[in-house]
Amino acid sequence: MPSVLRDVRFAARLLRRTPGFTIVAILTLGTAIGACTAIYSIVYALVLRPLPYPKAAQIVQLAQVDASGRRNRNFSDPNFEDMRDQTTSFTSMAEFNQYGSSSVVVGTVPLRARAAGVSRGFFDVMATEPLIGRRFSAEESREGGPPAVIVSQRFWREHFEAAADLTAARLKLNNNVHAVVGVMPAGFMFPPDVDIWEPREATSRNPYRTGHNWRVIARMRDGVGLAAARADASAVARRLKAQLGEDTMMSDAAVVLLQDELVGDVRPALLILLASVGLLLLVASANLANVLLARVTARQRELAVRAAMGATRGQVMRPIVVESLLVSLGGGAIGIALAAALVRSTTLIDAADLPHVGEIRLSWPVLFFSVGLTALTALALSVLAVWRLRRPDVAASLKDAQRGHTVGGSVGRLRNGLVVAQLVVSVVLLVGAGLLGRSLMAVLQQRLGFRTTGVVTIEVMSPLPRLHITPQGLEIEDPAALPRQARLYQQILDGLARLPGVVDVGGVNRIPLTGAGSDGMFLVVSRNDPRTNVRSLQDFVAVPRDPAIVGQADFRIASAGYFRTMGIPLIRGRLFDERDGPDASHVAVISDTLARTRWPNQDPIGLQIQFGNMDGDLRLFTIVGIVGDVRERGFDVPPRPVFYGEFRQRPMQAFSFAFVMRTTVPPPGLMADARRVIHDLAPELPPLVRTVDEIVDQSVAGRRFTFVLTVLFAGAALLVAVLGIYGVIAFVVAARTPEFGLRMAMGAQSRDVQRLVLGQAVRLLAIGLAGGVAVALSVSRVLTAQLYEVRTTDPLTYIGAAATLTIAAIVACEVPALRAARIDPARMLRADG
Repeated sequence: MPSVLRDVRFAARLLRRTPGFTIVAILTLGTAIGACTAIYSIVYALVLRPLPYPKAAQIVQLAQVDASGRRNRNFSDPNFEDMRDQTTSFTSMAEFNQYGSSSVVVGTVPLRARAAGVSRGFFDVMATEPLIGRRFSAEESREGGPPAVIVSQRFWREHFEAAADLTAARLKLNNNVHAVVGVMPAGFMFPPDVDIWEPREATSRNPYRTGHNWRVIARMRDGVGLAAARADASAVARRLKAQLGEDTMMSDAAVVLLQDELVGDVRPALLILLASVGLLLLVASANLANVLLARVTARQRELAVRAAMGATRGQVMRPIVVESLLVSLGGGAIGIALAAALVRSTTLIDAADLPHVGEIRLSWPVLFFSVGLTALTALALSVLAVWRLRRPDVAASLKDAQRGHTVGGSVGRLRNGLVVAQLVVSVVLLVGAGLLGRSLMAVLQQRLGFRTTGVVTIEVMSPLPRLHITPQGLEIEDPAALPRQARLYQQILDGLARLPGVVDVGGVNRIPLTGAGSDGMFLVVSRNDPRTNVRSLQDFVAVPRDPAIVGQADFRIASAGYFRTMGIPLIRGRLFDERDGPDASHVAVISDTLARTRWPNQDPIGLQIQFGNMDGDLRLFTIVGIVGDVRERGFDVPPRPVFYGEFRQRPMQAFSFAFVMRTTVPPPGLMADARRVIHDLAPELPPLVRTVDEIVDQSVAGRRFTFVLTVLFAGAALLVAVLGIYGVIAFVVAARTPEFGLRMAMGAQSRDVQRLVLGQAVRLLAIGLAGGVAVALSVSRVLTAQLYEVRTTDPLTYIGAAATLTIAAIVACEVPALRAARIDPARMLRADG
């Protein structure tokens, strides 16, 4: 033990005497450990961690595929039932639909909560039972049955004080009092962030294949692989298409693991980051060994003398091993601090559209693995270096040591190769960051078609009336509910318009960038075409899919002031106004894209449109105006055809409604006043108040999250590469100091020596850049889904990455180069003498 402590003190003294080496080694190691641990912690939370359900790898989500190959995640009821009954690869299959933020009343407290409808078999698919209570009964799982809900454990704790007895537990949803019959276990949260589940069967079944309102999940049988399940679902879909023809849009079916569906397009970028940073850890570990190898070479004479004086091989190697351990411990400490900081910083990035972002935690097993890997690599190569000092070679070692340190041979090639590998990894990550950054800039430069600053939104969710779908249309149990709702919305609009600082006010059932909304098929009515004479919903569904008489568009319900408030320009015709009351003829405004694509050679103003399949109202629309295009579904989604109805005339689709206000005063004060207006007029409707700027920012959260992560870890890779090339050049300068002194004594200028040093750095840099560009061109293709209007071969990105790395490397190498240029030849000659 005393000898070990003596070796520790000796190694610590050596490290203190060479602060440059110590700092470079510990920073290199700490940066790599911190980056690798942080990115694995993030990727594990978002991508790799299994879903918290039994045999989660067997849970899949299905999608319809149309004739053009476009996926539609929503199924019609008949298509779902056929898929459920005719496939053989699944033990259970269920419909679900996330309603969004609903108005709920617990006791006397109104609140907003995410609710979802789930069909029979949903809990079988998830293989999860309620923690307290039970599933829905057969009586509750039917239309008109007693209202019942199951709640999340979070909701149960916050609003029911974790009561073990649910007998008296009630909540009000859609104007109906529901019994709380079950509480799900902690961690059960599918669909994501849902707190309330109700039976899908309580909602009227839609018998028509044109309505796509429900998503579908299923559990594969034991022993059935994903490929077999896909083939099974595809065969059923193709058979239905052959039987039904134009009566169904489903030509094929897709089957995707639920975990992959939840992660979405961000998965490839995160996995590239994980692979790159993992490679960076290996290279950094080898780089540490590289630096230690240089130390061993620099101490060759000392070690040879010790061997000549009778030291055993173990006694020669032990100080090197202890030194390696001390550096590894220092790097591990830096790595822990860096990993914690990186993980903490990523949790601050707004990425609410990604699942489990709030559950990112530091992965201690990975941290220990990283430290252990680097320490073992360093120890292994250090021992290998010392092993070369075998006793028979002592004389040769002493002779070589007298001539100076060698910088060539296999050891030198190994060091140079490791530096090149670091440069390659840095180029790949810098290119990835550049591509994602340019793509984000391209996205943000797109014209949205509406005003984004100075607009405050207030979203409310009114109770959804009970509906029954019949061949004639929709039957509403309380027909007065919809006009009453429209009058309430008009009172709120009037109240908001009177607030100080409000310039314009309007409303719409779906704010742009907050979700896909409703879309469907409409019919162009013509007196000369009897096919367009529709008198029932059944007649509408039966209309042939003739492009001459049908079209497709998003369906929105808006107020007269919506377009002015949002800055959506009127192109032709007129907007809604006071003449378009609930008892007047129904009118519509359409987007420019719809006008140009559906009627390229015709003025659509004055045409009559049947769009009754969206809300069951078969009264015709008359087109009265054309407005500018709006990017409804995202910055990177081209404007879609949009059809706007007047909210007082078609209030059925306005149970979810957003009021928008253009203001000249700071939003915070106006938000408080707006909440007060809502509370005074509709205390049972808790509002969600935010600015359009916040909505816009949230819409690019996923892209920004991936970009920031890539920048952070590209910076880590750049630092490791720069430290690596600095370490090699610094060692070369130290080893060739006598040579440089001799050159300068013979007439060489300082700039000549400096050029010699930088020349080696430039050669390593050129090789690393060439290799890095080649690898980046190969692997960047997996980022295609994340890019917008930027090619994976974008030359500016590659030039920028190469320039960044070149500048950083040259600046780092200037320090040892200047040191070499300042050598005093007279002092060096006296030292040699």
